[in-house]
Amino acid sequence: MLKKIIFTLSILLITGVSAQEKLEKIIIAGPAANVSHPIFRIMKSGALNNVAKKVEFKLWNNPDQLRAMIINKEVDFVAVPTNVAAILYNKKQPIQLLNVSIWGILQILVRDKNIDSIEKLKGKSLVVPWRGDMPDIVLQTVMKQKGISKKDINLIYVSNPMDAAQQLIMRRQDNALLPEPAVSMVLRKTHSFPVSIIAPELYRGIDLQKEWGEAFKTESKIPQAGMAVVGDMR
Repeated sequence: MLKKIIFTLSILLITGVSAQEKLEKIIIAGPAANVSHPIFRIMKSGALNNVAKKVEFKLWNNPDQLRAMIINKEVDFVAVPTNVAAILYNKKQPIQLLNVSIWGILQILVRDKNIDSIEKLKGKSLVVPWRGDMPDIVLQTVMKQKGISKKDINLIYVSNPMDAAQQLIMRRQDNALLPEPAVSMVLRKTHSFPVSIIAPELYRGIDLQKEWGEAFKTESKIPQAGMAVVGDMR
């Protein structure tokens, strides 16, 4: 509820809209992930009814699509990985991060319940979505800190988390790095008929936030995503 209030107040302050006037439309973009959930709640509750006549949600499926939305100013607000916001801001693009709401949603699902650390993935394959973006950045940073190279783990890149999830469900691969809610979705599907027949048990083998904390001897939290405003805030 607090995040919802903060976000709503941020929109009011940024747009400068009073109770007597309304914007024609506010466009908010986000992925199919936890960082978008406050947006859905705000839209469903009508919290922005006094701000705009219409509030529209746009789904982005990959970071390239997200970058295009921001650069072309197709949206007013966006749920965004922190690395994308930082890179575009430093390139003088029209974006400013309002908050960080996601501090840990990356897990590695495994078929072998004995795999509970990055080290135990040596000699195995791992499906990773969004090459060069947040999941991949976190994974490779942890690997480097632990002295593990790409020669030790065969990284198989796919375009998005749903593709990675499908690899697991269809038994094409045994290990995949996924964000929530894809993790919960895969586990739920593999326990239901008829998927349960073709997809053996899967496990939440590796918490990447925990691996980060152990590797860097720090808190198991990573600033992964938040809400940003697109355009001039003045």
